[in-house]
Amino acid sequence: MRKQFMSIFISVLVIATTISIGESLQGSTINSITQKTSNTTTLLNPASQDIALIFGKITDLQRYDTYIRFQAVQLRVITFSPVSFTSYSSEEYFEINKAHLGLITKQFIFSLTTTFIPTIDCSVDDTLDRLVIVAVDTDVKWKNIEVTTDNSKVAWRVYTFEGTPVDGWNSTASAITNVNAGDYLFIQFNETTPPTDVNVTFSYTPTASFLGIWAINV
Repeated sequence: MRKQFMSIFISVLVIATTISIGESLQGSTINSITQKTSNTTTLLNPASQDIALIFGKITDLQRYDTYIRFQAVQLRVITFSPVSFTSYSSEEYFEINKAHLGLITKQFIFSLTTTFIPTIDCSVDDTLDRLVIVAVDTDVKWKNIEVTTDNSKVAWRVYTFEGTPVDGWNSTASAITNVNAGDYLFIQFNETTPPTDVNVTFSYTPTASFLGIWAINV
């Protein structure tokens, strides 16, 4: 009965408020903002945000002038464009706009809001067959970055700026390190193939959001 009531409540809340809060939140983030504090630098940009319903247990709640930051304990995230439902329980970091609808306490959140999507800038090194991280927002974990390519014969692996693999081949799922400037994605073909362009796509799994696509000549 409790689960049924919660489902009905969520449905009513989403239908009744998605349009109005979407207009309100978009209006509150018209200008790009750079918020710098002693322990984080966060870029809030209208092009880098998605509306989402977030609910569940959280920890390490921090409130800043324009955004709220916390870590997941047992968290559920519903996004609407694209539609997705994802669970998090490994202390993943989240950042949301301070303008939100719902309840946020030190240990619990139930909120319809805009979620932060990290910005990652990369450069292509065709000579070494690498995609190199040039700049990235703080506290972005490699395990939350989904890497895909458009060639099934390609194998790739992510390395830290020191040359240490963050996970096995074709995977970031078990990576425990943050994404840092100087980290790189190395690409090779599984068989002898003439040089060709390979498109590499990064997506951010907490909000199922596209981060960027780069062409590497391998």
